Amino acid sequence: MLNNMRILVVDDDRGIRELASISLEVLGFESVATARDGQDALDQVQSASTPFECFLVDIQMPYVDGFELCAAIRSMPEYRAAPIIMLTAMSDRKYIDRALAAGATDYVTKPFDIMDLKARLNAAALVCEKAREGTALSERVHALADDLMHTTMVDIGDTFDIDDVPGYLNYDTFKDLVKSFGESGAQGAEFTAFQIADIHSIYCRCGSTAYFNFICDVSDAVSDVVATRGYIFSYLGNGVFLVFDPRSGGAQEKADLGEEIERQIWQLDLRFSDGNRIPVKLEQSNAFGFREMPRGIQPGLSSDNVQPLYETGT
Repeated sequence: MLNNMRILVVDDDRGIRELASISLEVLGFESVATARDGQDALDQVQSASTPFECFLVDIQMPYVDGFELCAAIRSMPEYRAAPIIMLTAMSDRKYIDRALAAGATDYVTKPFDIMDLKARLNAAALVCEKAREGTALSERVHALADDLMHTTMVDIGDTFDIDDVPGYLNYDTFKDLVKSFGESGAQGAEFTAFQIADIHSIYCRCGSTAYFNFICDVSDAVSDVVATRGYIFSYLGNGVFLVFDPRSGGAQEKADLGEEIERQIWQLDLRFSDGNRIPVKLEQSNAFGFREMPRGIQPGLSSDNVQPLYETGT
């Protein structure tokens, strides 16, 4: 387990900050900083030479409260997918929903149970570890990307390494992450699959290189919608994207994801070489968990479990 994840604990209660620091040290996390309020946290985030990788944030604080801090962190590109765990003495659902809407990925109620905190931090650490591996792999692969694009044909069924897209993992790294979560017993996690309709026609009209660029553009749109919610995703080939929610926000929370993604794609104004708009329409599967996971992480997209989404037009 990753024990060098850089964590920032933000709480205006000195006792809570000290308790959290001691607890994290006991749990094996070696790189922990604290902030006395939201403004102090923002100052540290903006001046940090190495970005933080996880945040424990109190909700009720003076000057800049937890909701405002969470939204401010999420507005920074380098923190769009960083785990943010809210520390709150308020168990009222409306506060939790507001925190999640601001970009939080999880929450722990105070006084917190150390084993509960450990489980949530271990899940956050696993996401950070796999994201590091994915970033490192993407950097190595894309050092030769320009040359490779001129000499390598891209097939419609290929998976891709896509650089600088928050929340995106290449397929192999994504599979390893999913396997790790499954083996840890995280049965609450959920998957949602999206398939680009009529992908074969789009591939034929684009051609190999333009098709790769098209998938990269669609990945940017997917990232804009899902990364801020703490989800990760991968491209499986054949126009299929798989989104993974490690904390399971519920099917209702994901019901409109496809429509939001289509609106983001529409704003990109993607075009074929002849100038006509690429008609991107997504088909979304119902959310499914580990027990319903199809073999090989291949979502079954059929007329029974896929629904049409926002009509983009042509």
